[in-house]
Amino acid sequence: MKTLIFFLILFTHTFSHALCVTGERVKLRAKPDANSKVTWTVGKWMPLVQVDRKGPWIQVQDVDRSKHWVHARNVTSNMDCVVVKSKIAN
Repeated sequence: MKTLIFFLILFTHTFSHALCVTGERVKLRAKPDANSKVTWTVGKWMPLVQVDRKGPWIQVQDVDRSKHWVHARNVTSNMDCVVVKSKIAN
């Protein structure tokens, strides 16, 4: 029962802060600054999880649990998106 409650809390927290990339090529950065090093460039519909926020910058965690910063104008919580880690999917 404790395990079930843990997973419900974990997934509820994750989904309540889920974000989806809206731009075709969005740069994720090391720090909340437009001049900061680009850590990854992602495409539209990439799911991210919000970790923190500083002004218009949102710290996010990707599917591999790496943390980056993205400008708020490049993500939304108004849609669902997923990553498929398989060569074949239905």
